[in-house]
Amino acid sequence: MAVLASVTACGVFGDDDGPPRHRVVLPEPAPPSARWILYTVDQFPNRFKECPAPTLSTLIVLDDNGRDRAMALWLLDDVDYCAVHIGDPWTGMQTGPIDDLTKASRLYANGVPGPEQYIFTAFPGRQDSVRVTEDTDHVAAPPVARAVDLGGGRWVTFAEFRLLSPTHGEDPSVNLCPTSGDCHFVDARATQFPTFPTPESSPKNTP
Repeated sequence: MAVLASVTACGVFGDDDGPPRHRVVLPEPAPPSARWILYTVDQFPNRFKECPAPTLSTLIVLDDNGRDRAMALWLLDDVDYCAVHIGDPWTGMQTGPIDDLTKASRLYANGVPGPEQYIFTAFPGRQDSVRVTEDTDHVAAPPVARAVDLGGGRWVTFAEFRLLSPTHGEDPSVNLCPTSGDCHFVDARATQFPTFPTPESSPKNTP
């Protein structure tokens, strides 16, 4: 089920020439147990200059094992976001417009060597739930969703799940689907994972 986060917009944010931006205020802070995420982000050597360090009051935690794996995001305003996925060896950041996430109907695995990786996206509107269809054998846990009120009647639902890397040359076919609207397809081909067998080299395909 989606975890709903009602928010309010308060005041114009930013001074660019585009439409007015509004700061999004979450009604509840992230739990104190998420402080290790803040510390980890603060230590990133190449944190994007567009992404100020988050605080508990701005952090939205989608996944957290309490020590070395997490997926979290924070909103710069009602237009742009920053996100972080933590876990050896696939720690990284991303940033961009929220609308770009909602329009990304085709998602790509990043091909980083490791047993699993985060798939992160967003859907327009307030979705009651998000589910994985097709190849559920390559999904480590059910997806997590968080619906956020951007203000002015606009809602967005952020979602993530962990994709298990292919190990026998298979090409997983996974869809992430909201309650209403179009699904997002995850393109996760075995050839994107250099440390694992590919269809050409897999023993089952060897004469």
